[in-house]
Amino acid sequence: MADNAVEKPDYVFNRDFRSSIRLNYNHWIMKSLTGYLLHPKIQYPEDVAIAEVATGTGIWLQELAQHLSPKAKLIGFDSSPSQFPHGSWLPPNLNFTAHDCFQPFPAHHLGRYDIVHVRFVVCVLNDEVAEAFLRNIMTLLKPGGYLQWFESAVMDFEVHAPDAATAASADAANRLVKFARQPTAQSSS
Repeated sequence: MADNAVEKPDYVFNRDFRSSIRLNYNHWIMKSLTGYLLHPKIQYPEDVAIAEVATGTGIWLQELAQHLSPKAKLIGFDSSPSQFPHGSWLPPNLNFTAHDCFQPFPAHHLGRYDIVHVRFVVCVLNDEVAEAFLRNIMTLLKPGGYLQWFESAVMDFEVHAPDAATAASADAANRLVKFARQPTAQSSS
């Protein structure tokens, strides 16, 4: 293993149909909450190059591609290709590739992207790997490029049931949130 490579933590979710639904739902929530795919203050050229790290189903890139020029170049990276959409469904300027982002990126990706997009990765980061992950994704950016990173504030979550029929699900979700708030042996807090 290279000197600057780290062993990634286990992925805590499945990569099945339900997990794809979860990822796509998370996308819809974030878009609904923020009102945008790319922050409106981010300026980019017509031939913008955008990388998404931990792309999952690639729904963010697929939707973004519909709003960009065909000259834009988009790529999604994920440690597993199992949730990538079929290539025949994609525009010619959108590609997906398997890459473990806890490992350095190949040289042909370094300094190539105007924007790097990341979201919902805090569940796979801990103190031992966070620095390497950030260092690796920052190497993708051109000088002056943008890193757009979304995370949910799990410490502030509280799930409320709209009715008695969903109370058990809300209770289970709140137990999960309580569990997520607990520091692990690897945590600094």
